[in-house]
Amino acid sequence: MCFTKTKFVKPNLNISSKEIVYYQEFKKNKIYFGTPVETPRNFSFVITKNGKIFDELSGNFVISAKNIPETTQTLKLYKLNNGKMPKFFEAETYFVNRNIFENFGFETAQVELEDKEFETFNVVCYGNISFKVTNSKKLLEYLIPLMGIVSSIETQKTIVKFVNEKITRIIEK
Repeated sequence: MCFTKTKFVKPNLNISSKEIVYYQEFKKNKIYFGTPVETPRNFSFVITKNGKIFDELSGNFVISAKNIPETTQTLKLYKLNNGKMPKFFEAETYFVNRNIFENFGFETAQVELEDKEFETFNVVCYGNISFKVTNSKKLLEYLIPLMGIVSSIETQKTIVKFVNEKITRIIEK
């Protein structure tokens, strides 16, 4: 008989982690049923494939067809192969940080404004904001088409760019 050890998924993340999105890599993207996952406090574990977001889980759990219904349904993991359920499925997984991010710096591009009294002048806005991810699925729906595989560094750059553009539009109005 052959016994295989189930990989325990426990990322090195905690409440002080500055990573917004952490890509959890599995060997050949194969996620085996029965794999225990420990999601850090205020993090979400999100399963995606081909740009589609399926399930979002939190806390400690074991991956099973029961606790990932959208993934099971969409990837047709309920179909029996020779009377047996599949042992694994292929997907991408992410841990999304849902803690508050403080002192997140931004700086807008130079905006040219016109005023009857002051004529033409340039404005630049910079500062720090605080934010919190409230919807992990929606964040990944925004990031995946831009990046494919989402990385923490690119996520930060994308959020800074988004904030800069948003504030620039507000100034221009």
